Amino acid sequence: MKKQFTAILLTAVLLISMANYVFAAGGVELPMIPIGSSTSVTVKFSSDTNGSALSGEDVIFTTGISEIGSEGLSKVELSYTYTNGLEFRNDVKVIGLPYGWILSEVIHENNTISFSVSDATGENPVSGRDLDITFTLRVAAVSGSQLSANLTSVALYDKSGDSISRLTKRVTNNTFTTEASIPNIRNIGASLRINNTPAMRLGMIVSKDERFTRAFPEGFKYVDSGDVKFGMLVIEETKLNGELTVKTSGVTQEIFKEIFSESVNEIVFVHTIDNITMYKKNYVFRPFIMYRETPNGEYMYHYGEAKTRSAKTVAEMELLSETSTKKIEMLNKFVK
Repeated sequence: MKKQFTAILLTAVLLISMANYVFAAGGVELPMIPIGSSTSVTVKFSSDTNGSALSGEDVIFTTGISEIGSEGLSKVELSYTYTNGLEFRNDVKVIGLPYGWILSEVIHENNTISFSVSDATGENPVSGRDLDITFTLRVAAVSGSQLSANLTSVALYDKSGDSISRLTKRVTNNTFTTEASIPNIRNIGASLRINNTPAMRLGMIVSKDERFTRAFPEGFKYVDSGDVKFGMLVIEETKLNGELTVKTSGVTQEIFKEIFSESVNEIVFVHTIDNITMYKKNYVFRPFIMYRETPNGEYMYHYGEAKTRSAKTVAEMELLSETSTKKIEMLNKFVK
């Protein structure tokens, strides 16, 4: 699943004819550096997160350098900082470099990343093209954490090696919130088994989305010590007092070890209430996920929607669309 890019823009328009300060997009004030009447440079720092990221996910950060004038660039020096809860993947890449340019050693210490890219030939400055410089930070924090990465300084040099800009950001946040990497679940209601041993099946769907693949890269397999487990809570409606959770007194809790059915896009689990004789009795049921955000950490719970069904109400709903005379006769036994 591809995320929308969001960006905190850092724009320095460096023009000799302007006053002491110019204002970047979003109202970021930057110092004016005289570098020549025909040159303007835009620096944009962005990430591929839309304001939130999953625990364990890799977030790609991009520094785009564009609108490079005729004087050209021979060297770019960059420095970043990031908060605890992020891990540097040591994968700096540069897109758009001409022949003869090199990436320096990346210095990484105390949540700071520094490096440069430069023209090793001394004869091939960048002009008339853009540079995109990327690196990746992995989210290592638990859900609900506020994380950020900041572009703290940029130094640009012209084809003669002279400094043409020194830029320090006044606003440096690229902030996002972490979310638990747990699959999406949905309560799909109930169905009836209408043979000689009547039963009611209570179902949940698990989407095979990016979060599911992250939790089960080789497909679902139940493991006692697993970090993600799926389950269903069930209780008679007359016994429920308040919200239905794993702590509710008298609740039946099933952890699913086997799949009921599976397709390309989803998995279905069902809890079965066997030997139903009181067709009007209502049951409240709610799917849930048990998950751990860190290895060997405590289990946390995420709940789906709670629904209420009886064998009678399920039969009435199925009668609305059933056309088989035999099945209609069998369903009517639950209604009458």
